[in-house]
Amino acid sequence: MIKSASESHLNEHETDYNYDKSVTPPNFVYGRAKKRKEYDSPSSKGQHTSGNNDLNTLREDIKDMFTSMLAAQKQEFNKINPTLKLIQETNNKIESSIDFLTKQNGFSEKN
Repeated sequence: MIKSASESHLNEHETDYNYDKSVTPPNFVYGRAKKRKEYDSPSSKGQHTSGNNDLNTLREDIKDMFTSMLAAQKQEFNKINPTLKLIQETNNKIESSIDFLTKQNGFSEKN
């Protein structure tokens, strides 16, 4: 039996003595099945599998870690902020003093 599935050979098969019309050529085209994630699967809703529970625990741990890090960062910022404002005020006073002394001594910005 000839296994060619191309259209140019279909007419030749009809005249072949061993040709059986009930036999079709195999279909080699397959769709790729995607693996469903357990937490997206509709069958796993309401059910806690070991992997799903571990994933939820990991998510909660990461969320708690970020929350505590943000709280520590905010506390540190609140501690640093008054010092930063004091430094800015001091820099402004120094700048204005330099401008005053420059004008008083007759220096221009061109020199």
